[in-house]
Amino acid sequence: MSRLYNFLGFFIVSLITVTSAGAFQYASLPSDNLIQNAWFRNASCQYSNANWQTNLWGGGSKTQDPTDVNCNGNWTGFAARWADQNQNGGFTPNTNALLWQVVLANSASKTLHFHSLIVGHRVNQYKAEIYGSSSSNGPWTSVWKVFDISCPVNKDCMNEAPNGVCNTGNRECLWDEVTEYYLGSLSPLTHTILQGYPYYKVEFLLNYPNPDPNLATGDVGGKLARVYFKVSGGSSLSPTPIKTPTKTPTPIKSPTKTPTPSTSKPGDANGDNLVNGADYLIWLQNYGASTSLGPKAGDFNISGKVDGADYLIWLQNYGT
Repeated sequence: MSRLYNFLGFFIVSLITVTSAGAFQYASLPSDNLIQNAWFRNASCQYSNANWQTNLWGGGSKTQDPTDVNCNGNWTGFAARWADQNQNGGFTPNTNALLWQVVLANSASKTLHFHSLIVGHRVNQYKAEIYGSSSSNGPWTSVWKVFDISCPVNKDCMNEAPNGVCNTGNRECLWDEVTEYYLGSLSPLTHTILQGYPYYKVEFLLNYPNPDPNLATGDVGGKLARVYFKVSGGSSLSPTPIKTPTKTPTPIKSPTKTPTPSTSKPGDANGDNLVNGADYLIWLQNYGASTSLGPKAGDFNISGKVDGADYLIWLQNYGT
């Protein structure tokens, strides 16, 4: 079987011959991916959940699971998996199984890029959500719910939603078909947020119901692989404040000389002992510049550069 796969402009278009003994291959993910262990495998092409934090999720390995082109020979695809068979101590439906990874990113970037291959049978909920924080330990703010699927016990997400085209043979095409149906694309999705963060948490939630033995199939649960996440935008984008002043300040007259701040209040650029829109305008006018003027030029952390970190100081103290 030959598979021709073109995955966005920066992905390699490759023609790969696959035997029935192995899983089908995808082109490798680009080097800008912030996710570690996107394929849920180790260097020997064995299943691994390294770099992921999890409760209840386990591993899956089937010939119809995808793998990247760096696994050669008698390879088999691997995927994170949550189903009744994962539980050694018994069957535990109606329970939230979480799988997540925290990544470090450029806080000045505000455009998020995400994709993952997914399949699923009967699920109460199958969700992918991105959170942002100023700390690797949170607290976390939800910035993007990528997908949120519900397939009650009388419906099969995998077999019914894509109209059952891939329900015969080794069903390799299910990964593409189900993913495109629920995510709307086989290319990375993008989402622009108002404020960038230095840390993001990429989290998957899966909750499955009790299977119905009277149905043709009692399968419940789901799997995922090939997780991709990056941020872009950089310093070329001027951050937009989340909190907007109730009134746009109208300067009476610009002073010929910026007053020397009489206090050391964080975020106060003009020295009036208030953190407000006037200070934001000073920061915005100097954004991206190198300076030795410190807070008077919007460099609130006195790093020598007016950047997104100074904006966060202003935002955290706005209104004080």
